[in-house]
Amino acid sequence: MKNNTSTTYQVQWYDAIAKIAEQDWFACFKDRAPVCSYEYNHALEIAMGASTKFSYLVVRKQAQVIAITACFEYEFAIDTITTGLIKKVILSLRKYYPRFMIVRSLFAGHLTSVGDNLWGINYDEVGEDDEAEVLLLIAQKVKEQSKRRSALFTVFKEFSKEDKRRYELPLKSELLFANSIPSAELTLKPRAAYIDQIKSKYKSILKARKKRFNSYGLACDIIYDAEPYKKEIYRMYSDLLVEAEVKFEFLNEDYFVNILKKVPGAFLVIVKQDQKVVGFSLNIEGEEAVYGLYLGYDNEVKDSNIYFNLFYKVIHEAITRKKNKVFLGQTSYEVKAGLGATFNDLYIGIHSSNFLLNILIRRLKDVLFPKTKIAERNVWN
Repeated sequence: MKNNTSTTYQVQWYDAIAKIAEQDWFACFKDRAPVCSYEYNHALEIAMGASTKFSYLVVRKQAQVIAITACFEYEFAIDTITTGLIKKVILSLRKYYPRFMIVRSLFAGHLTSVGDNLWGINYDEVGEDDEAEVLLLIAQKVKEQSKRRSALFTVFKEFSKEDKRRYELPLKSELLFANSIPSAELTLKPRAAYIDQIKSKYKSILKARKKRFNSYGLACDIIYDAEPYKKEIYRMYSDLLVEAEVKFEFLNEDYFVNILKKVPGAFLVIVKQDQKVVGFSLNIEGEEAVYGLYLGYDNEVKDSNIYFNLFYKVIHEAITRKKNKVFLGQTSYEVKAGLGATFNDLYIGIHSSNFLLNILIRRLKDVLFPKTKIAERNVWN
């Protein structure tokens, strides 16, 4: 735990979320998605154990907590978050230089890919006139922590277009904002079946996919305890991650168990074939939406349209629970566009401790972090 004091604010670092009072966390993250909750991040930290080093920046003013930023240290390969030509070049060079573009970084934000950030401000205590000053303080203190940890990069992830508009000006001297990969969401009519909300073309596609799914003897169920199936779930998650073009975090089997045990609203869709679990989808129910986190399935049933039917089941659950949105996460955009999803641009803030790398990133920003182009489809009635 490290203390630092300015004339106005007191800054303190903690090495565990349990050292922060729940009410202080809530004050900084209220009205945010469930993945920003104390329960979710506590469960994640416990699940990851010693494999990931977490730290938490707490800012106080006159002993009142006014801001919290969650961070983690990670050594990762740059190619896991890039696509296209850049990815090919990195992989080619790594054949000769095994550690090429594998870097130690400090991230301020979520370890899990949830399309949100963990930059929380208590707006009951911080007014509009003070926000820029608090944001600047957070960015500076996180960068200082990154330097102490000998991290090559400091990365803040991930910000919406609205966040970027608010943060970019006060932070332009500290961070370069660049494109991340978009998030997908469905907007629903809560009291109407999904099939009745989509055009006839997509009704026919849905019916054909469900028919094929049923022909394999598959059936979906909702459960709230992953313990009996944790090895199967983790194997399916890992198999799908290996095939993913863009990947970042590598979770463990305890993650799925802990989220279901400790996070209010968490539920698991499982698919069984003759009592064997062959697919799953982890989700969290929020006040107005269902948030899809991770899914996976056995390759043996890949041709059954299990992937689409996992989404259909989550959509059905959202409507049953009277939610008006389903957040579908990042990647697999063609599939999600075909479900009727819209896409939200996301951004990261990045800084390198190496002066020359900062210049290079600034000049090659659009090449290193290209904007993802997605064609949305006219699915809805």
